[in-house]
Amino acid sequence: MKRIISLLLASVLLLGLVCSCNGDIGNGGGGAADNNAIKTDGDYTLPELNMNGETVKVLNVNGISKMKVDFVTPEDSDDTLDIAIYESNMRAQEQFNFRFVEEEFEFLSYDESHIDMANYFIKNVNSGDDIYDFIHYPVNQRTDLITNGYIMDLSELDGLHLDQPWWDQAIINNIEINDRLYMACGAINLNPYEAMTTIFFNKDMLSDYALDDPYEMVRDGSWTIEAMVALGREVQNLNSDPHWGVYEGGTSTYGMARHYHFPSHFLIGAGLSYVEEENGVYTLTKGSDDFYLAAELMRPLFVDPGSGGIAVGGLDSTRDNFYIKMFGEGRTLFLMSELKAGVEMREYEINFGILPVPKLREEQDMYYTDETERLHYVCIPTLSEKPDEVAQILDAMAYDRYKNVIPVYYDSYVTYKGLRDEESLEMLEILSKGRTVDVGFAYGWVSKFVMNNLNAAICLNSDLSSLLAAVSNSINKTIDTFVSENMS
Repeated sequence: MKRIISLLLASVLLLGLVCSCNGDIGNGGGGAADNNAIKTDGDYTLPELNMNGETVKVLNVNGISKMKVDFVTPEDSDDTLDIAIYESNMRAQEQFNFRFVEEEFEFLSYDESHIDMANYFIKNVNSGDDIYDFIHYPVNQRTDLITNGYIMDLSELDGLHLDQPWWDQAIINNIEINDRLYMACGAINLNPYEAMTTIFFNKDMLSDYALDDPYEMVRDGSWTIEAMVALGREVQNLNSDPHWGVYEGGTSTYGMARHYHFPSHFLIGAGLSYVEEENGVYTLTKGSDDFYLAAELMRPLFVDPGSGGIAVGGLDSTRDNFYIKMFGEGRTLFLMSELKAGVEMREYEINFGILPVPKLREEQDMYYTDETERLHYVCIPTLSEKPDEVAQILDAMAYDRYKNVIPVYYDSYVTYKGLRDEESLEMLEILSKGRTVDVGFAYGWVSKFVMNNLNAAICLNSDLSSLLAAVSNSINKTIDTFVSENMS
């Protein structure tokens, strides 16, 4: 169930042997890292820390939906991004004289594997067999890690500069309750970047139909749900197919390919929330006029043309990722997925670009990028033997990756994964700046309701007000109990 990866041999851990490593750091023998230590440019002060060769150990998952979630990458990899991560790790280890070890739990399926991973972590903590210095985990899957005291309040650790850009401040501000924070994410790992909700579009189809440029719409603020629906309607065509259903050899074209879980991301993109806060009290949304308006406007994006929509996809859309295949084969103008889907496009010839989730209306202050509901966070176990030192190391690593890994990640998408234009880099920056998470998702208060009920209700055009009313008492009670017992 687990795989242990050690980045350095013990022989390179002795303080003073930094220079001996220079010949083959992180690029498969192709040359040395540019520097032996983390460089700063005046915006960061490195802690004075010597770990004397101690181990810093993380429990992570070995993969999730083709996203890059590793903290440690192979020394002999020829992948540019792997090399950047490897060299970042080397700089941190040499700077603070520690050994970074990643233990990876085997990922088989979302809920089952995450539950098993939490059980494995708890068992090891209770038995004293393995004390991890930090874990990488979607806490909404098992909030008992908080309620039963297995992970600590990160706000107590001065070594973490969580108000700085190398951490996702918007997410942190959303999930911090009464100055308590049990998890954080940022440039320390690529998961928040890979997990960004993204709109892909077919550049050739856009040109063939002489449609308005969505890049310009994003820039001038007119990229709205209605604008996206209007563009999608221009390309939908049966093309002699007998019906809108997908079958082998079909030729019909659609406005958008989508996963059935994605209506919820459009609501966040519209600047709305599932859980609202007022004077420190958190409650399930009652549904504002904008909430119902957004649900109405987005519905065509999630039903097929036969039902008045523009979409292809459904409850079986995860099978072989056929909704991604439909886009890759040039049969849809848009694809809604996580940014990591760009990697899957390498097997297709499609010429595509990326866009943020559209606004509800032009006056909206910014574009919001909702993260996957199972976003992984950095958490530090309560029984960590060196939480203060680990906090300083994590902060320095996050800073270094913000400076040296994230630019490589952006460039790898622009130059290698099909986004071969400067406008795509501009869109990546907009996506990144808008990253956010609803507090109700972060702590699992509304996760099952939204994924299993609200998304389906939007697609089926069901009465949302009745649905919200039916579950509000139960969810609000769950929220009240959690906040009063763990956040006060």
